[in-house]
Amino acid sequence: MRVLIVDDSRSSLAFLTQTIGQLEGCEPEAFLKPSAALARSAEVQFDLVIVDNIMPEMDGLELTTRLHALPSYRLVPLLKGSPPMVPVVPEPLMVMVAPDCSDNVAARERDAASKTIASMKRLAFLIV
Repeated sequence: MRVLIVDDSRSSLAFLTQTIGQLEGCEPEAFLKPSAALARSAEVQFDLVIVDNIMPEMDGLELTTRLHALPSYRLVPLLKGSPPMVPVVPEPLMVMVAPDCSDNVAARERDAASKTIASMKRLAFLIV
């Protein structure tokens, strides 16, 4: 899982990068500047985004709004805020995990979304 981490605090960024880097299957990529993270996101598809809320260049809300405006990031979940981190699941992803999905495609999407949400919860627990 490719994880984008954006925080203007070098110590927080180092901690998050090291912690997430120790998790099997996680590949963190860290940025101090939201604009650099946004530019990199146009080149690479991340599976999870962790963003600090308060940053001087661009706050977490603006960055996540810009990311979710990109078609490839519309369904990418994120954790935002200073600890404790708050999982934020995009609305389309919430719809995908609805229990009334009955066809095979919807069931596969629901399963993938559930796994992503479970990963977010594990990461949030480790970070807090």
